[in-house]
Amino acid sequence: MNCYKHHEIIAVSQCKGCGRGMCPECTDQFSIPSCDNCKVQQGKAIKGEKSIAKKKEVSSVFQELALTIIAGLIGQSFISSDSVSSPDDGPILSFITTYIPFLLSAGFVSGWYIINALKPKQKPNTIKVTVTRSDDNTGCITFILKIFGAAFIGVYVLPFRTTYNLWRIFK
Repeated sequence: MNCYKHHEIIAVSQCKGCGRGMCPECTDQFSIPSCDNCKVQQGKAIKGEKSIAKKKEVSSVFQELALTIIAGLIGQSFISSDSVSSPDDGPILSFITTYIPFLLSAGFVSGWYIINALKPKQKPNTIKVTVTRSDDNTGCITFILKIFGAAFIGVYVLPFRTTYNLWRIFK
């Protein structure tokens, strides 16, 4: 078999994609042998995979930002500024009492993402077996602690997480 590109030279390898013969000049010594056509197809496939990954990343960022805004609006509606402030408050205190409930509840989403990221990942091909008793309340206590931890961490993490998410969209 001769090289697909240089017809007069004997082939020393074959393209892994299509099986065409390749001479030493066409065969890259340190990579998997691929003809020009298969290299182009591989490049298109890699670009397509990167595009899909970017779309998934942008989608997850928009989802997190939407959840943050919704949580902030819900928190602000539950804690109205009328119950916290009085008409004699100045503009700064009025601003604080209006927007602090929004920031506290919006930060909950960022805190929840951070706490989930800190959780150790399960190794692939392993089965996790959990045995619980019916009178064991550790799951409820853990969930409640996770809620309070997310709210506490979220207050501090919210501006950084939001900036990071916006950077992920526009990079």
